[in-house]
Amino acid sequence: MSSHRNAQRRLTDAYARLSDMSDKVASNKNFRKPSESPVEAAHAALLQERLDHLEAVGRSVEDAMARLDVTDSKMQQASDLYSRIKQLTVQAADGTQNAGTRSAIAQEVAQLRDSLIAVANSEYLGQPLFAGLTEGPAVELIAGNWSFEGDSTQVIERRISPSESIRVNSTAAEMFQAAGTDLFTELDNLVEALGNDDIAGIQQANGLLDEFRSVLSSAHAGIGAAANRVQVSLDRNSATSNIVASQLSLVRDIDLAEAITRQKMLEAAYQAALGVTGRTGNLSLLDFLR
Repeated sequence: MSSHRNAQRRLTDAYARLSDMSDKVASNKNFRKPSESPVEAAHAALLQERLDHLEAVGRSVEDAMARLDVTDSKMQQASDLYSRIKQLTVQAADGTQNAGTRSAIAQEVAQLRDSLIAVANSEYLGQPLFAGLTEGPAVELIAGNWSFEGDSTQVIERRISPSESIRVNSTAAEMFQAAGTDLFTELDNLVEALGNDDIAGIQQANGLLDEFRSVLSSAHAGIGAAANRVQVSLDRNSATSNIVASQLSLVRDIDLAEAITRQKMLEAAYQAALGVTGRTGNLSLLDFLR
């Protein structure tokens, strides 16, 4: 009877070891409860907390990059429109042009001005892109005067590292206002001068356009510099997250190939124990007395 009990105990132990290893293979985890491995569990918890924080920062960095990409694209559109306006203004300022040509240029400049207004009132995720913290249109004609929402003090920031935040917006005022006036007012004046064949007015507008080009270029450069910093943070955060995830895997996850090999060995041991138990159960009293 003692042999039978020993065989049963070995069978139970073998099954427990096999079941434990099978659970580990199925879950791909070294331990299912912290009590099974307190030190590793505590280390894993710290690594998971850090990974969660990095992932949260990563989402903020990705949002910052997306916003900056849209802003950069819209600013490039504004720059292209501006370049065409400048080209047409230089052409119109040439004394060899006639009134009919200037009138046709006036119509195109008016269309380009309207396109610039549309760029200034662009949206990102349903919110004005260049209006700072306000929700209304960034640029609006009110009682014959151009009104701008948002200024350089209305900063939108995103966290790009555990200890660093960065501005990710620019306002229409920063892009289109200078010297106590704004680009849209001056474009209105230019359209009027072109329509009236006013060469002096056209030449005055031509000089002001250079100043507005400098303002727009400065704002665009600021967005480009921010995008470069965000990209560096995006790459750094991704690399750090991969390292922490790898460390967490080493602590928490099993070596699957090794575990499967171990599982097969335990299966063989269980089958052997099962065979011994079966043979022990078939022994007669005479077998024990021999």
